[in-house]
Amino acid sequence: MHRHIVAVTLCVALLSPGCRRTTTVATSPQLDKPSELTTKLQALLAERGKTFIKEFHPLGEKIDCNYGDKLDLATISVYETRLEEFRLQGLRVTITENRRYGNQGVSFLDAEEVAEFAQALANMMRLVAEWSGTDKEYTEVEFMTISGFCIGFYQEGRKTCGYAKTGALGTTSAYFPVQRLDVIKAQADEALRLLLPVQSTPQPKGIKGKTAWGLK
Repeated sequence: MHRHIVAVTLCVALLSPGCRRTTTVATSPQLDKPSELTTKLQALLAERGKTFIKEFHPLGEKIDCNYGDKLDLATISVYETRLEEFRLQGLRVTITENRRYGNQGVSFLDAEEVAEFAQALANMMRLVAEWSGTDKEYTEVEFMTISGFCIGFYQEGRKTCGYAKTGALGTTSAYFPVQRLDVIKAQADEALRLLLPVQSTPQPKGIKGKTAWGLK
């Protein structure tokens, strides 16, 4: 099995009839088989016959988006009862679509993906500043994680708009002014501060291969 890792990619695609140009800032590692496009957090939570404790730490106020929608970021810590020292942690992103009667979508990022997420946001903020005041053909800048969470922005002429989508099919989405990228980046940085690897400890039988991550 081969992993394909793209750190920073710039690609141009012309799509008729609109001649769309797409700029991709970064993607998380992609796996060969669609069935394996899942995070360690998702895989753990999908296990049956076990009792899990899930702890959430909000990273700030919910972020206001267009049409009354909300974007909510929180760290998540998951572990089996009586096995608190062997936990998985990461980031939970929730989109609430007010325009669709409160429909919600949730995506999880493993702790290792959060640094990529924060770096992609920094790249987007830089591009927003560089392109400000310039006329561009329709251009998208986008970051996607293993689980299918997507965040980015587009610019057409001088008009810009940020967006986020949860789930591999992007069924839940939110749109926001590109200035909100600053707020999302600040919350991603706070998640990085909290999600620090702790020293590994011997693992008991039954949890082979799991990684312990700790909150400060």
